[in-house]
Amino acid sequence: MSFDWIPFIWEGAEIDGRYFDKVSMFLEGRLPEVGLSGRFQFDLGAPNSVLYENNVSDRLNELLARIDPQRHIVLNGVEFPVIDSPLSVTPDVGVHGVGLLLEHGQGEEDVFADGARLLGTMGADVVRGKCLIIDFPHDRLAILDETPTEYAARAVFTPLQRTPAGHVLLSLTVDGVEKRALFDTGSSIFELMTDKEQWQKLTDGKVADVLEISMWGEMKAVYGGKARSDFRLGNWPLEVKMIYRVDGDDWVQFNRAHTLVGLLGNASFLGHVVILDFDSGRFGVAPE
Repeated sequence: MSFDWIPFIWEGAEIDGRYFDKVSMFLEGRLPEVGLSGRFQFDLGAPNSVLYENNVSDRLNELLARIDPQRHIVLNGVEFPVIDSPLSVTPDVGVHGVGLLLEHGQGEEDVFADGARLLGTMGADVVRGKCLIIDFPHDRLAILDETPTEYAARAVFTPLQRTPAGHVLLSLTVDGVEKRALFDTGSSIFELMTDKEQWQKLTDGKVADVLEISMWGEMKAVYGGKARSDFRLGNWPLEVKMIYRVDGDDWVQFNRAHTLVGLLGNASFLGHVVILDFDSGRFGVAPE
């Protein structure tokens, strides 16, 4: 089975005086009906693709004229409108309808070193019902109708589910007990992030690292501790050395509502190929 790869771009960032070279991954995207093209953070932790209002001000009138009165998205308890327009990654891959995050983005400051502009976030809706292959070692991905045989044959698979809102959930075992975790490509530098209650059980209980990070424009402190639990995806040992926590009742409530141990970022998978087969309900990890 032959298919075309879609390159993605890593962006690094300095966080609390430390430089991380793989903080966010970006894809090129287009909204041809309103004449917009630029980069989107690829974030499977976001159920919906969105535009940042401050970064698309030059096309705001055209976008507002396309608001779908029957649809909206909710982020952190706030409703935002949906623009009735296609967002394309390639001629064959994309999604129709993209949220508009009002008062979000840094406008002209949100540009890359090569001059490309940041338009927003590309979420899990872009790959709904598809097979997503992320080849981390070669900075590329593919969005296909089914898993290629050559990849399926060498991968270790575990069940994959979606929440009603569209979050991506993986089955795993923690110290031999079946659990679930949210897979979030937008949390690239973290192996596992959880709430304070579970963090106490999964780590040695000592804070070994503190970072101030931005979550949808809001700064949050996250606290890291050394893992003392064994994590596995099927029979594949999942490397989790440091577990971070975010304090607050909203994290506890979200994890409890979906019976989650927390969210998995990209950090444990950077040397591997991962397969998210949404049609068959399975998540796979394969060697490079």
